[in-house]
This record gives sequence, structure tokens and C-alpha cells, in this order.
Amino acid sequence: MGARIEYRETNPQAVKALLGLNAYSDRCNVDARLRRLIEVLVSRINGCSYCIATHTEQALSLIHISEPTRLQ
Repeated sequence: MGARIEYRETNPQAVKALLGLNAYSDRCNVDARLRRLIEVLVSRINGCSYCIATHTEQALSLIHISEPTRLQ
């Protein structure tokens, strides 16, 4: 595995823009489940296992299943 890039140090302006986009998304009418799904997909495209795990956990926390799901 390669060295982890310290993106906050590498490009602080990009981090500021990302945080601004995140803050804007919090105020939008985009369904939270859709937003989390988009974050998971973008993380997969970027190949960041930490982000994939974090956003997947966030997405799963929004899913409420009243009865066990069965595969048929």
C-alpha cells in the first residue's frame, strides 16, 4: 500500500472547497439517503477505503428495516 496523502496539507484550498460543498449539501433538499449513496460512489471512484467505510456506515445508519430481509 502506498503512502497516505495528507490532503489537508497538500491542498488546503481544495479542502476548504470540499467543506463548503458539504455545508451547502447539508442545507439542500437532497434526500440524506441519496446524498450518502453519492458519497459512497464517489469514494469508490476515488479508491479511498477509509472514505468508503465511513460513508457506507453513514448510509447504513439511515436505512431502517422493520423485518429481516430475505433473499429468494
